[in-house]
Amino acid sequence: MRRRPSLGAPRSERGVTLLEILIVLSLLSIVMLVVAPSVVNNGIRGEIKAAELQLGTVSTALLAFRTEYRRFPTEAEGLDALVNPPPKKSGAVPPPFAKSNLLSDPWGTPIQYSVEGRSFELTSLGPDGELGGDGPDADITTEDG
Repeated sequence: MRRRPSLGAPRSERGVTLLEILIVLSLLSIVMLVVAPSVVNNGIRGEIKAAELQLGTVSTALLAFRTEYRRFPTEAEGLDALVNPPPKKSGAVPPPFAKSNLLSDPWGTPIQYSVEGRSFELTSLGPDGELGGDGPDADITTEDG
């Protein structure tokens, strides 16, 4: 038969009180309140850096398209021309310049493309998916020309 420890029993035999559990949970909550925003901000910064790199990759694909066709895709053709290149005057169709997954930013929003003459602009609408914004919600833009 097991003996129940008395209040005068050594600490190792008594167990954990509800008050001790509440104190530990409170301390863990405070630590999470301090650490969680930092972890979330690092995630957003990583996604922003990924979007910047992705725009650079699409820019390179656009330059390769221009080398092949002596022009950038029209706005009507859009960035889809990098994935499904139009036939050349000879009828030949070159291989794709980019994969379709590059045409949307890390937040799943299609990359905006505009072309004027010999220059283009690429824009990711950022984490909020809307044009404009400040701070971490700001648009990410790259241009050539």
